[in-house]
Amino acid sequence: MCRSVPILVIAVAFLSPAQASNPGEPLDCSDWVFLQPGYSCELFSPRDQLMSPVWREGKGASLVTDNQGRMLTLRFSYTEEVWPDNRGRIEIVSSDGLTESVIGYVNDRGLSGFEDRIRPTYYWDWRIGSGLQAYAGVLTEAIAFDPVNGKLLVFLRSYAAIPPYYPNAKWIAAIGGFTTLFEILQTYTPNSNILSLRVPAMPEGMGGADHFDTYYGTLATVGDWSQLQPLQCSYPASPPSVGDYLTVADPLPTPSPGQGYYYVTAVNFMGERRYGRKRAGGVTSGRDPAVVPGCDP
Repeated sequence: MCRSVPILVIAVAFLSPAQASNPGEPLDCSDWVFLQPGYSCELFSPRDQLMSPVWREGKGASLVTDNQGRMLTLRFSYTEEVWPDNRGRIEIVSSDGLTESVIGYVNDRGLSGFEDRIRPTYYWDWRIGSGLQAYAGVLTEAIAFDPVNGKLLVFLRSYAAIPPYYPNAKWIAAIGGFTTLFEILQTYTPNSNILSLRVPAMPEGMGGADHFDTYYGTLATVGDWSQLQPLQCSYPASPPSVGDYLTVADPLPTPSPGQGYYYVTAVNFMGERRYGRKRAGGVTSGRDPAVVPGCDP
């Protein structure tokens, strides 16, 4: 992971709250609101680029399980009854079997005479009584989960409910930030100077993690891991659980133009240490942990 002046500008644009789409335009990733830290939306497949009917119709699953063992589903709830459609929101909901929580949502929009809607590509609903609270949505075959990269794929269509209509815009959203299987994916939040990671199910292929060590270096030393400098050592204080969201303060000053930093996080488990892989001659192997300097709390 790198941070330089040009990269920092890109990171700010990606990690800062995005500007929502305009009324009369298809709802997209910029309209998602996340209630928990670390999650984001990006395009897996752009609008109307799903050429095969298999992908265009979005036949996924109704319920999936993530790497934390939680069940995930897509839920629709009505917020307002407006002809000719009923305004509401799509929510990503997780459950551990006892409690449930909303990870994020995207609302329908009714502004300036526009009625912009978003639904799964394969969707129906029914009335089970009278009044707004009596509506229920069944979001079947709407999601798929990528366990290796920790991404929830959501099959969506954005459309206008009243004139001026625009065509159904079918697309796939990739909701990132879920627990990965192996990789330590550390992200940087420019506004707060925070590095964060979610503990993988098998960090760097090991059975768990006792603690993590995060280092930094200048871009001029990339590849010479002996030049790494400790940023935060032996965190958290006790062994973390899968899916824990960990943060590291980054006090480094903004680099000068043409300069930058990169970050490396090592995982320690039962006396063994790993910090990523290298590939040489078509063969992938772990980097030598003895090269990295010690990290004292």
